[in-house]
Amino acid sequence: MNKQQELFCKLYVESNCTKAIDAYLQAGYEAKDRKVASSSANRLLLNARIKEKIQQLYAEREKELMKIAREKIMDTADKRAFLARVISDPAVNMTDKLKAVDIDNKMSGEYISKTQITGADGGALAITWEGVNSGGSCKEDNNSL
Repeated sequence: MNKQQELFCKLYVESNCTKAIDAYLQAGYEAKDRKVASSSANRLLLNARIKEKIQQLYAEREKELMKIAREKIMDTADKRAFLARVISDPAVNMTDKLKAVDIDNKMSGEYISKTQITGADGGALAITWEGVNSGGSCKEDNNSL
């Protein structure tokens, strides 16, 4: 693969694989008009070595983007460690410490209360209600949740 083809591949991947004609022209290829350039760029994309190089560059680009994302996004353990530092730092004011405690409690599920209600002997819960319906009184039994 020559330098011009490599540059075409690089420019094509940088354009998010959407602008073959622009990558073709920016790589230094000449064409009498954009229609010929478009046709020539598409022909290049059919070349097996070009396809392979584009796939390689695209995979490298994705790997780099994932690395950046991992570096910029803290995982749960990192967030909780940060909150612990905020809480224990004597220079941090009490309002900010309380906010950090609140956030940590939300992350750990401290505020979620779960209650399980069952009927007699752990069975289904039976609900009975009486009310006024258009036809008079109404009484229902054995409505299980």
